Amino acid sequence: MTITRLKWLQLFGITLVLAYIFSTGQTPVNRVIAETMTTNNKAPFQCRISLADKQVLEAGVWIHFTISNASGQDLELLSWYTPFEGFMAELFVIKDAQGKALLYQGPKVKRLSPQPSDFISISARDKLDTELDLTLVYPLSKGTYSVSLKPRRLEYKTRGQDADLLAFHCPAQELTFNIN
Repeated sequence: MTITRLKWLQLFGITLVLAYIFSTGQTPVNRVIAETMTTNNKAPFQCRISLADKQVLEAGVWIHFTISNASGQDLELLSWYTPFEGFMAELFVIKDAQGKALLYQGPKVKRLSPQPSDFISISARDKLDTELDLTLVYPLSKGTYSVSLKPRRLEYKTRGQDADLLAFHCPAQELTFNIN
């Protein structure tokens, strides 16, 4: 195949995909472009979980979550599927010493469209913190465990704008802890 014919086939394929997207309304093109841009650029947020190496079951097993706005602009984070809304979905992956995942035993909320009250404002170069007790929704007992954020697409927008939401993912971070 000649290079010219190969380029023509690539262009034809891209045109077909875009025509499908526009005709079916399956995926807004501006959202796909925004997600690609977000993925290719430095993430606007930095996520971090932390907890003490040794926990006492009777006092609860508290995990600390911090999210930092690393961008130079004020942003609004959709609180859904973040520790800021509490346990309304499975937020963490917890495994025992044998690597077996613990079952999440909390609520799982279904939603419609986000409302203004579902967003958390985070100023440029600022951060927010919260803590959650893992014993409320996971069957923890004495022993050694690992915990990480459940991989999930989180969404945000620039403060004060009603533009399409942009996506990002918190990087994987696994911590090990002991419960006495």
